[in-house]
Amino acid sequence: MIDYSKPHLWQGEWISDGELEERVKELPAVIEAAFRRPFEVRFLLDACERLSSEITQMGSPVRMLLENCLREGFRMEGDERAKELAELAKFLSRRDLEDKLACELGITNPFDFTRPKYSESNFERWSPLGFLVHIAPTNAYSAGAWTVLEGLLSGNVNFLKTGGSDELFAQLFLHCLIAQDSSGTIAPRIFACRISSRKQELLTEILASADGVVVWGDEGAISGVRQLAPKNARFIDWGPKISFAYFAEDCLQDEFALEGLARECCRMEQQACSSPQCVYVETEDNDDLIDFAERLAEKLSIASAELPQKPPSPQEQAEITSVVELCRLESCLDLTKLIEDEAGVWRVLVDFSSVLKASPLYRTIWVKPINRKNIAKVLSPFRFYLQTAGLVCRTDSIAELSDLLVQGGVLRITRSGMMLESYSGEPHDGVYALQRYSRRISAQRGADVIGVSTFADLKPSLFTPPAVPIMSKEDFQQATVSPEYSELFFKSGGSTGAPKLSIFTYDDYHRQMRAAADGLFAAGFDPATDRSMNLFFAGGLYGGFVSYFTILEDLHAVQYPMGGHPDMDMVAQTIVSQKCNVLLGMPSYIIQLFASNAELFRANPVVEKIFYGGEHFNESQKRYFQSEYGVKLIRSGGYGSVDAGPIGYQCAFCTGTVHHLHNRLHVIEILDLESDISVLRGEAGRVVLSSLSRAGQKIQRYDIGDLARILPGHCPCARKGPLFELLGRHGDVFRIGSAYFNYAKFVQIFGEQFDYIGELQIILRAGSGSSKEQITLCLSEHALLPDAGEIHAGILDNYTDLREIVQVEGLLDLQIEYVDSSKLERTASSGKLRRIIDERSLSKKS
Repeated sequence: MIDYSKPHLWQGEWISDGELEERVKELPAVIEAAFRRPFEVRFLLDACERLSSEITQMGSPVRMLLENCLREGFRMEGDERAKELAELAKFLSRRDLEDKLACELGITNPFDFTRPKYSESNFERWSPLGFLVHIAPTNAYSAGAWTVLEGLLSGNVNFLKTGGSDELFAQLFLHCLIAQDSSGTIAPRIFACRISSRKQELLTEILASADGVVVWGDEGAISGVRQLAPKNARFIDWGPKISFAYFAEDCLQDEFALEGLARECCRMEQQACSSPQCVYVETEDNDDLIDFAERLAEKLSIASAELPQKPPSPQEQAEITSVVELCRLESCLDLTKLIEDEAGVWRVLVDFSSVLKASPLYRTIWVKPINRKNIAKVLSPFRFYLQTAGLVCRTDSIAELSDLLVQGGVLRITRSGMMLESYSGEPHDGVYALQRYSRRISAQRGADVIGVSTFADLKPSLFTPPAVPIMSKEDFQQATVSPEYSELFFKSGGSTGAPKLSIFTYDDYHRQMRAAADGLFAAGFDPATDRSMNLFFAGGLYGGFVSYFTILEDLHAVQYPMGGHPDMDMVAQTIVSQKCNVLLGMPSYIIQLFASNAELFRANPVVEKIFYGGEHFNESQKRYFQSEYGVKLIRSGGYGSVDAGPIGYQCAFCTGTVHHLHNRLHVIEILDLESDISVLRGEAGRVVLSSLSRAGQKIQRYDIGDLARILPGHCPCARKGPLFELLGRHGDVFRIGSAYFNYAKFVQIFGEQFDYIGELQIILRAGSGSSKEQITLCLSEHALLPDAGEIHAGILDNYTDLREIVQVEGLLDLQIEYVDSSKLERTASSGKLRRIIDERSLSKKS
């Protein structure tokens, strides 16, 4: 039940008239405190998404509350209520709101300084105006809710004034929105109060704090508020508009469009700015005009019977009567013709002149003739008031008529029957609302921000993991994804059988690639000077090549999209001839490329930077490339997975497998190997991610299969996101001979003790009969290494656990094999080296 004794919503609390007058006195301090509270657009999008779901769910308390308000306060019937609530739910959906942000502000996180161009040290962002006071119209129940929501999307603190006798739909809606916000950051930014316009002193006191004043209404209302508003506040008026339908000569018999026009005359009693008040008929024959009007009257009679009427007020009825009687009098002079319902519910006013006239509304529409060559001439005097034209014409006339209507001042063109519809991100009255509610801010920096793409990375994240169970690989792959969110597919894992797929929307993909581009920029890629060759593998639903193509495109970098081509001589010749100073690819391919073209690269040291992904370059490999080929920089091009997308990136201070978290994309947890408990900072554990930017295929506390530890302290680069060190895959830790071993430990020993730069593959074999289990280390036969015996001894000397199992307990055999790198087993899709091959399970099966 609505408590009308407390009709004002003050930061989530219902208060009375007396309480409102007292609290307004402290409004400046309250506003300042609200702005001190951190705010993230994502929190608002989360709350809107949950509210949308509640409204969609039949029988939910939220839906019943809003539906009851529409039924009792606005006399809406069932079908109309269902339609209005469906539109409301759609508008609140995350995808629609993100589309709106992207269309109007160009980005979904608009409040962080970001480089418009990577090649320049200039940054820009959007900033809220501050304290927005919204004066809602009395004739549109949802306008108050919409305008506050737009104020929130643009980051403002919002005060909504609805009429003294208005229904409380906006207040109820905003209260429901606040209830869905788990962050507690939305309520401080909302005030929604029912205040009579006669309370001038109270309004003046509220407006005194305004940085922006948003007014919906007629010219009188706008003028009255303008006099009260402070001179330094941005005045944003959404004034009265006139909309009309236009039927081209070859479509006068379009009964479907005529039926749509009739229904739009009944919906909302024509009180929306986009409601048709007039219909222009492309004819110079009065008989054709009257015939059209009579057919429209028939459709209007049917529509009026189906859509219950909201009666006009006495003042509104007086205006209708005045217009109708004047039309009746002029009909005696053959200037007009009146067609009206016997019960006075609707009326069609035929006027044989083309001059645009406003309707008194409430199912009253003018029918007027026009010649298309006169469109601009007829409309131009009213261009300040024009909004929507519902155009009915054949395809071959769309371009011509649209241009003529725009020349006349029309701001929006639809089809008759769709004039009241809208789409996400659509301009309103020729402008974007979010831009009117915001300011564009610039910042110019220098060498202090080299590698920094956005100031967001210099701030700590406000996001925390959701309170849900851990998601396994199987949970991820078995989750159902709606076709609405299934646009881009990548192979997620498994080299045999049916592929497991990761599914993205294009919006998610491009948002993630933009973050990955920021990471590559942080790692040292310079789009102003670098010439890059993309050597990642493509095909087979593998995402490496495609992703880096997009990343380099986002950077506006010079790119040679070669891929992991098998003709390595051709690849090397192209690198040298085209002076590609940057290579991006997997270490295994790059090592083979240089090994097979060593003399060419030594004679032509054009490669200055290598950015790798999919696998890791160890320190010995890096030293070799730097000393032999003059490569100056070898760094991770980004750490990620097909399922989760980009996860981490390196900066100039990151070494080895240390990365920064992409904290605009993910929240990271490091959990114990055996339980779902967080380990202490600095301790190793399982990497569990929750995605902040993923629609459809949700990632919430997803165990991605990697091991890592969070490093203490902050990076000298000043980024505030967590620093973590990768420690390999879960599968890199294997059990054999009654003990656990780590692939990364073997790699470390080979690099530190033998300066080995080649690949390492470990094969685990079962014992048979009295023979022991065997661990075989497969090394590149081209590497400059001691004999197998010396390596055998060196490994055991530096790996204590292995020495005890092999020499002391005698439970395991250690073998060393030299093989051609091309013979090592790799995954079919990406060409990655299979680090560990466990043949014991195959032996058991056979």
